[in-house]
Amino acid sequence: LEELNFERCFAELPYRTQIGKTVGIVPEHRGQGLQFLMTAKSAIQAFSAGYDSIVLALMREGNVSQKVKPPFPVGERHYSLYGKPLGSPT
Repeated sequence: LEELNFERCFAELPYRTQIGKTVGIVPEHRGQGLQFLMTAKSAIQAFSAGYDSIVLALMREGNVSQKVKPPFPVGERHYSLYGKPLGSPT
């Protein structure tokens, strides 16, 4: 059985997508552009490393990063989370 190797497998991928996970900034440091800087640096590194696209997920409504429009095509999806209180079992 041939050993898996990230570099070899990455080179063979037809399309390379980086997934950016949720970033949280503690309230006392919000509004300083920290998330934007981390996301921008990650994007620059990803494209430099050969990624074709980046998927960012779960951005808090009202986040300043939502105002930034990158110079490349962007697809957006919007989701809602619904809930209701559950009663005690009968």
